[in-house]
Amino acid sequence: MLNQTLPPEARVFCRINSENSYQACRIVNVEPELDLAVLKIESSSSFLNKVDFGDSGSLIVGQSLVAIGNPFGLDQTVTSGVVSALNREIKTQEGGSIRNCIQTDAAINPGNSGGPLLNLEGDVIGVNTAIITTSGSNAGIGFAIPSDRVEPVVKDIIKMDRVRSRERPDAGYLGVGIIKTQQKDRPGNWIVQVDPDSPAAEVGLKGIKIEGSGSVEYGDCIVAVAGKFVNSYYELMSELKERVVGEELALTVENGTTNKRRVV
Repeated sequence: MLNQTLPPEARVFCRINSENSYQACRIVNVEPELDLAVLKIESSSSFLNKVDFGDSGSLIVGQSLVAIGNPFGLDQTVTSGVVSALNREIKTQEGGSIRNCIQTDAAINPGNSGGPLLNLEGDVIGVNTAIITTSGSNAGIGFAIPSDRVEPVVKDIIKMDRVRSRERPDAGYLGVGIIKTQQKDRPGNWIVQVDPDSPAAEVGLKGIKIEGSGSVEYGDCIVAVAGKFVNSYYELMSELKERVVGEELALTVENGTTNKRRVV
């Protein structure tokens, strides 16, 4: 990941670990809203280990952190500090804003941007992005984009790149519309509509019907995907978006009229 938006004609090179030569990177995509770019190293003689994302939502003020980067060209520099504050809002180079940022007193200088901010378990809980300074160097006020915002964006960019390059099959299609907002009297993932000639229509899934009198007849509610219970719209979408074309999938559904469950 790179903490910067890039023009289409930009060329990026990187050096891995102790290698002496720089390698060209392909710009996979950019996310201006988060001031991030995702790069792919096309080839390397080194075995690359990945760093896991941590849960930035569990951070507390005063918790110890470590920042890694290349301040002023001094590569592999490590500094330490604590979480100074949470939920800060900062401005991006594009004129937008990034909310819920982590404020830290770990030394962040020019060249640190794009480097990881880690907890003491070694998990990435943020991406260093900006400082407040009057001199151009560290003044003890640095900011990082939280991992809970970075991780899903990065994963989606990588997934779509693999689909386009045929490294991963196309994303699957079920063919249903789901109520996003939970109903107080009818919680669950209720199907609103079923697309004609879709996989959902082939197995007989039913959506909500509104009669001429205005009464509502509930159809099917998706309870579980491949045996895993999904209690909200977002849990359901998280399960479905990982499925690919041609994959057989067992759905547990509950009928709104009979309250009986079946697997399709």
